[in-house]
Parts: sequence; C-alpha cells; structure tokens
Amino acid sequence: MDDPNAESTPFLEDRNSLVLVIITGGTIAMKNKNGVFVTESNYIHRVIGISPILHDKEFAEHIAARADCSIPFIEGICFVLPKLHVKEKRVIYHLLEYDVLLDSANMNITDYKRIAHDIKANYEHYDGFVVLHGTDTMAYTASYLSFMFENLGKSVILTGAQVPLCATRSDGVDNLLGSLLIAGNYTIPEVCLFFHHRLYRGNRCSKIDISSFQAFDSPNFNPLVVMGVEINVHWDLVWRSAVPKACSIRTEMEQNVVLLRLFPGISTDTVKAFLNPPIAGVVLQTYGAGNGPSNRADIFELLKDASRRRVLIVNCSQCSRGSVTPAYETGKAFAEAGIASGYDMTLEAALAKLSYLLGRADLSYEQKFELLEENLRGELTKVERVGACRKRSQLFEAISSSMKLNSDSERKNLETALYPSMLCSAAIKDSVETLDKLRNEGADLCVANFDGRTPLHVAASEGSSNAVQYLLGQGACVYAKDRFGCTPLQDAIRFRKFDIIRLLREAGAHLSLPSMRLGETLCALAYRNDLHGLRAWASSGADMSAKDYNSKSALDIAIENKSQEVIDFLSDCVAKSSESTANVSAE
Repeated sequence: MDDPNAESTPFLEDRNSLVLVIITGGTIAMKNKNGVFVTESNYIHRVIGISPILHDKEFAEHIAARADCSIPFIEGICFVLPKLHVKEKRVIYHLLEYDVLLDSANMNITDYKRIAHDIKANYEHYDGFVVLHGTDTMAYTASYLSFMFENLGKSVILTGAQVPLCATRSDGVDNLLGSLLIAGNYTIPEVCLFFHHRLYRGNRCSKIDISSFQAFDSPNFNPLVVMGVEINVHWDLVWRSAVPKACSIRTEMEQNVVLLRLFPGISTDTVKAFLNPPIAGVVLQTYGAGNGPSNRADIFELLKDASRRRVLIVNCSQCSRGSVTPAYETGKAFAEAGIASGYDMTLEAALAKLSYLLGRADLSYEQKFELLEENLRGELTKVERVGACRKRSQLFEAISSSMKLNSDSERKNLETALYPSMLCSAAIKDSVETLDKLRNEGADLCVANFDGRTPLHVAASEGSSNAVQYLLGQGACVYAKDRFGCTPLQDAIRFRKFDIIRLLREAGAHLSLPSMRLGETLCALAYRNDLHGLRAWASSGADMSAKDYNSKSALDIAIENKSQEVIDFLSDCVAKSSESTANVSAE
C-alpha cells in the first residue's frame, strides 16, 4: 500500500463519535409536578447533566477546552457517555430540544417532516441520530421516517420510556443509553426503534403493551440488535440501500389515507364512506391470511369501483403475526378486485407506505401499485425462505473438517476469523468475482478486520475501482471508521485516488472533520507545495479555507512561500466556495 504520492503521515482522527439527540417530547422528557407528569423546557438537560451513567462531566470539561472539538453548527450543551469498554468509541452527544414538547398522541405528518428535515440538515455533522419520542405513536413516526429517507447511510434511532427519565425506576435510562451506544458505535443505516434492550427495524414495530417495559414488539421480523452482557448485532438482517447515492429525503406525503377494518356484519354504507373522495389510499384489514366475506357482493363491488377510480388499496391481516396469502378463495377474491397484497406489513408501515407512494407525483398509478407490493425499506417479507441455506465454501468445509468443528457456533467463529482477511484480499486484487462468491457464501461485505478496516477501506486505498463500485452497489457503508477514525473517503484522499473519491462522493461520502484539524492538514500540504494532495482534498468537498491553530489557511501559507501554482489553485477554490455559499444564501 506504499505510495510515493501519499501523505507521509496518516490522518488520524480521535476514536470519538458524535450523535445528535432530538427531543420531541413524550414521557421520557417529563417531570413530576404536583403528582402529574408534565413537560418542561430544558429539564432533560439537567437530569442528564447530573447522571454519571449518561454523562462523564470530567471528560466533557476536557474536550470543551479543546478548540478542535467545538461544534459550531448547532447550539446546545455537550454531553459525553462514560467509556465502559476499550473497544467502544467515546460517544459525544448534543441535545436539540423542540420549542414545544409534544405528547406523541398529538403528533402528525407535519412533525415527521420536521424531524426528517432536522436530521438531514445535520446529516454531515453527526455519526448517528437519536430521537426521543412518546411511545403511543412512536411506531407510526418510525414507519413514516423510514420512507421519507432515501439511501440512508447512518443510524436513526427512536426511543422513549414508559416512566420519565427523572423517576427512580425509569426505563428511560437504559433506553437512552442503549440508543446512544448503538448510534455511536455501529453504522446501521436504517430508521430503527430501540426499547427494552432490543433494536428493531422501525417499520416492523408496533406497541403491544401500555404497562410493561417491553412495550414494543416486531412480530414478523427479528431484532437487529439484542443487548445483554454483550451487544449482539445481527448484521445479516440489516437493510442496506443498493443504490450508491447520497442520502436524501422525500417528504411529500398524501394525508388522505385511511384504515378500514372489516368485521362480521359491516354495513355497505360504512365501507362506502371509507372509499369515497377525497380518500386516495386505504389499508384494508382483513381476517387471517387476508380473507374477507366473499359472499358480500356489495362490498366487493365497492372495492372494485374504488380500484377503477385509482384508489390505492392494500390488504393487510388483522393478525399481528403471519402474512397475507391467496391460499383461500376469499383471499384470492381481493386480489382479483385490484387490491394489492400487504404481505406481513404492520398497519403503521402500510399507512406510511401508502402515504409515501401516493405523494410521489413522478409515479403512475400502475407504478405505485407495483411498488406497494415490493420491499422498499425492509417493511415486508415477500417470500418466506423457510429452510433456505447458502452454499458453503469448500475451503471452510475442509478447514472445519480438519479442525473437527462440529457445532454451528464453532463454524461461525471460523468464518468470523477468516472472512475479513479474504474479503480485504479480494479488494486489494480488485476481484469482483471473488467478492461476489464470498457474498453468496454468506460473507458480510461490511465486516471489518482487526484494524477496523472494511473491504471498502482497502479498495479505496488501493484504487480498486471495480471493487469499490461493486461494494457500493451491495450497500457497503461509506461512513465506516477504522480504529484510527478514518473513513474510506479519507483513505482515498490520503492515497490520491481521484476516481475513488468521485465514486464515494456520489455514494454520499463526506468529510466531518474538526475545522482546525483540517486546516492543519491543508497548511502542511501547502507548506510542502503538494498541489496533488491539495487537489485530492478539494475533490472530496473539503473547506479549503479552513484555518490551523495559528489562524492561518493553506492559502496564507502558499502566499508566504510564494508558490504561485498553489496560490492560483487555492484562490480558485476559495472563490468557488464563496460563490456557492452566496448562491445558497440567495435561494
């Protein structure tokens, strides 16, 4: 990996992670006032500030004194989680509290949009996001947000509590702590919901209990993370976007969607009321595996008529477990009436998906209907693969046999030990064929080696463009950090791999370095007249006007050295940056 054009000293970032906590309200943020739980502005700041479990006050004071740790892009108090394990990153987090704290029962699509926009506005500055929310409609918010975000590459975790954070027996401490640890240490690119030691896919959840700490369940999909003595992440279940594009949000949502639950003896007038204009979409909750009263010609005629009028209708089961299937004649009749199958979607996910698709003005009715039955964000299981097994590697079989490994756990440990090296070796050789073969055998393409480096890190460093394109197309994480805190983008910059920088940028990779540290790096390059290195940083979207600890920029250093070629380049960069800023301000 030696490269004469590479910087002589690797860029090392502290093993810290930044998490933004958005406080929308809910029980977790309430206090006891005269025997009644009520919200109060900035109260949760004070509770966290005096909790040694949630805040390392001594370390917070230490980093507050460091100029390179200042976060100018958001106002708020800096909190720090105590570091409990040597492998964990130090999680630094900020609180963004809404002016009006809401009971989740009072939240609606407008509030979901605000959360989405706030996350997107701060997306490049934080490694993960936690949203504190009331429990009553948390599953709805998680489902809507999951569809609003496209090509999400970072963790967005909703959590809350059954008992306020300030109370003696609050479950809020564990829920907040667990959410922060996961958001700060693992890149799980989904909108998730964390409750009672489990991280669920957000659009697979429903609230199941009003009095238990285990308030949520994901009946048709296993948890992504289970926290016990160890934190067990089920990476094989994590949903990853296969589109190598930057994260974006789409908040145009159709609000004229309804939930129609069938019951024995339901009247024609009731059904008609749910299908009349301006209703644009209907979640039809049917019996069992998607069945309904096939002897009610009146109901089916109303549904057919609505479908002909291009009302989008999706058939979901009233049962919490299982999937809609056309196994029965009564269920098949719904499909013949022009009603889409919701498979095993929750009603929250079905409503959110309808709202999202109906809000897509760029899609025809036929496209919306087709996408309604497709798995867009991991919200449904279209095909049950019971008993499905992968093709085992002959190499692993031979090693397992020679080592006399009999149990699944032993075989799993062997794969954990060997796959990272094999994948990184394939990345070095730019062998897409080998990467694809290993993936088909069950290898996780995002797995890291002992240095925390993923195959994408290695491919980026080596300039293996085919491997980079393949990995990005398989959902490889552009935000993964190795044990030095470096991302694949920083590796590509370091080794001046311009094609790789472009590919990573197109996939949403960005720099999130302290301004002063960036300034020091750029000034060092300018001092050495390293124009090639400066071009690499500029192509990555770096702020070329960043200043070092002496308040000097790279341009200042170039002027002092009278390096005309470097001066011309940096002057052009600064001018373009100023022009771009002016255009954004004008908009």
